[in-house]
Amino acid sequence: MKWEKETLMKDGTMIRIEDWSEDYPFCKPFDTVVAYPICKRTVGNFVEEGKSFRLELVFRNKEESEKAYKNLIKGDKTFADYIEKIEPKYRKCI
Repeated sequence: MKWEKETLMKDGTMIRIEDWSEDYPFCKPFDTVVAYPICKRTVGNFVEEGKSFRLELVFRNKEESEKAYKNLIKGDKTFADYIEKIEPKYRKCI
């Protein structure tokens, strides 16, 4: 895995664009946005309220991931706006 960009969102959440295509051929280069927000509520045994967790948003291509990355950084969008891109078990954390 390699990553192209990394920065902080307005709330201090680290966010970056990752490329898993060398490790997993079914992935497209830089199609994944990853952030480490603080969980808003405990979900099962894997994420606790108040702790950061890895939130992954997988898009169809680099252009879509870049757009989402910029919108999240600027605060024009939130993770809830990309709920369909979030693995179901993590949706209750945001």
